[in-house]
Amino acid sequence: LVDPDNRRPVNYQQRQEILKEIKERSQQDLSTLITELKDTAKDGRIKLFLITQALEVRNQNIKLFQEGDYIPLTIRGKYADHVVAFARVYDNQCSITVVPRYLTSLVSPPNYALREEVWQDTYLEVPHQLQSNWFNNLTGEVLSNQETLTIGSIFQSFPVALLINSTEE
Repeated sequence: LVDPDNRRPVNYQQRQEILKEIKERSQQDLSTLITELKDTAKDGRIKLFLITQALEVRNQNIKLFQEGDYIPLTIRGKYADHVVAFARVYDNQCSITVVPRYLTSLVSPPNYALREEVWQDTYLEVPHQLQSNWFNNLTGEVLSNQETLTIGSIFQSFPVALLINSTEE
């Protein structure tokens, strides 16, 4: 089986140019870039951004992602079934990955914004041993050390989160 969208030849030159632009702009004004990518999600650049950022985090934390323990995390609240989250832990390093699912029952086209009000009382429980300040490597945002993190705050700027514990208090 072949996805019909994937039968066209790939324009590698164009993809390399887009990748270069994403890397440069993410170093300059990440917030503006994310807003633009969400507004133009159908052009595929948002996927390239997500993959690029995730691979960069993985390259910076190789032991964490290759050897770290997998810990499924608990989501509570009205839309708990609409979120999947897990942690990876290696020594004093920790990552938390949070992704939404079943989105068509939460939001309708053309508005796919996952704002705080969409998630209502839904939150992520952070196990005591993992509590820390968290840096979202996809958005540059910092989430403070708490026992729970609201899903609305996690997805405030981007619909996926890749959090890394911060050693700074």
